[in-house]
Amino acid sequence: MQSMAVFRGVVIGTKDTSNSKRVLFDVLENWKGANQSQIIIQTGLGGGDCGIDFQVGEEYLVYASEQLLSDSDNYLSTGICDRTIAVQSVENDFDILGQGMSPTKDVELEKEFNRVFPEWMVTGFWTFVSCLGIFGVWAIWSIRRKAK
Repeated sequence: MQSMAVFRGVVIGTKDTSNSKRVLFDVLENWKGANQSQIIIQTGLGGGDCGIDFQVGEEYLVYASEQLLSDSDNYLSTGICDRTIAVQSVENDFDILGQGMSPTKDVELEKEFNRVFPEWMVTGFWTFVSCLGIFGVWAIWSIRRKAK
C-alpha cells in the first residue's frame, strides 16, 4: 500500500477552511497508520480541487497520504484520486485488506478540530500583546520620570 493511513471510520464533523476541508473521523477499524480512536483528514473543497464531499454520520473506507506542511507539521489528506469511498459502495477492498485492527490509542480530537487558529498564532498574538503592554508601562514610567 502506498497510503500512509488506511482505515474505516464514521465522519463526526467537517469544517471548511480557506482552501480545504477538515474532516474528523471516529476510527472503527485500522489497517495502517490510524491507531487512534479519532483522526483528522484534509481534503479539497470540491469543484475541481479533487475534494471528497464527506457527509457527517456516513461511514467511509479512507486511504490517506501524508502531506508536508512544514518541517515539523504534516497532515493526512485524501481526494478523489485515492481509493477513499463510502463503505456501502465498497466492492472487494475488504477482501483484499483482510481483518483490520481496532484503534489502540483513545483520543479526543474535537477541541483540536474546532480550533479556529493554530496554537502558534494564538501564542504569538498574546506574546505581542504582552510586549506591547510592557513597552507601554515603560514609556509611561519614562515620561513621568523625566517630568520630575
